[in-house]
Amino acid sequence: MKRYLALLRGINVSGQKIIKMDILKKSLTEIGLHNVQTYIQSGNIVFDYPEIEEKILATIIHERILNTWGYEIVVILLSREVIQKMLLENPYKNEDKKDLYMTILSLPPEQGRIESISNISFSPDTFFVLDKTIYIHCPSGYGKTKLSNTFFEKKLKISATTRNLNTMQKLWEMMQ
Repeated sequence: MKRYLALLRGINVSGQKIIKMDILKKSLTEIGLHNVQTYIQSGNIVFDYPEIEEKILATIIHERILNTWGYEIVVILLSREVIQKMLLENPYKNEDKKDLYMTILSLPPEQGRIESISNISFSPDTFFVLDKTIYIHCPSGYGKTKLSNTFFEKKLKISATTRNLNTMQKLWEMMQ
């Protein structure tokens, strides 16, 4: 068995696409996920599953949610190794943790698209793109930044989901 984290984009946000975590947990267990745990109500699921291509596993989860609730949900899967790397490579380690966010992309972005946003400035907020992660420092708060999930999805033409650093650290602990 391999340990995975599934991040679901856009559930239980502003009263939209509501899924109760206990029901989701039961539903995912029924399709063969083991040791399913959820964290907060925003679609963070830690579980065990036989090693499989992540794209196939994400599709299995996506189809279960679509068939059960009728929601088109982006499912991004991460392994322990990937989460550990994301946390270790954080370029904002010396900044206040409450100001740090990670936007996780479903695919690596095209280099040309990264270059097209590299000179965009929304000071004092800053960002750094590394592989499939965008590290965001928002001293004014994520609710006020223009460096939102939607901004990066539109500019990079890739599905994404954003979590704060504290959530990512908690999910890392749950993966152990």
